[in-house]
Amino acid sequence: MTNRTGNSVQGYRWFGDLESPLLRWGLRIVGVAFIAYSFAAMPLLAMTPLGDEHGSTMGHLVSWGSSGLEYQVMLCAVNIGMGIYLALSGNDPVKYRYVIDVFLVSQSLHMVSMFAMGFISPAHRMHLIGDVPVATLSVVVVALVWLPVRKKASTAAGRDCRREHLEVA
Repeated sequence: MTNRTGNSVQGYRWFGDLESPLLRWGLRIVGVAFIAYSFAAMPLLAMTPLGDEHGSTMGHLVSWGSSGLEYQVMLCAVNIGMGIYLALSGNDPVKYRYVIDVFLVSQSLHMVSMFAMGFISPAHRMHLIGDVPVATLSVVVVALVWLPVRKKASTAAGRDCRREHLEVA
């Protein structure tokens, strides 16, 4: 339910408002999804032929070449770290605004490179229906909830910095 200004009864807009639950929950859900996927993938990679790109259908969808278990675990660890900070950013998007920006830039570059490798190399075409669209969806969700409020977050952070500076002086 909204009032005449387009704001909801609670006083926020779903898009473009730093107080929107869509922003906070979107960040949390994508962060937790990164954590859950990575924690689920590590034992599967270690205990099954999933980690072997040529050993299973699932391996074709998520494993890039024969880079070894260590490489796969390292990628999972990076994604767990990103997921933790992205989930935390849902509590205070202004405070964690740089984390959200780093997530968007690094994951966008990662998705573009994975798409290019999947498109160019016939051996990696399965990734175009596997991890590429799933990871791209996470970037799209975060971009949809974050980019409309990004400038407001920077302005709010600047006000908070100036206020803290004046209180210290």
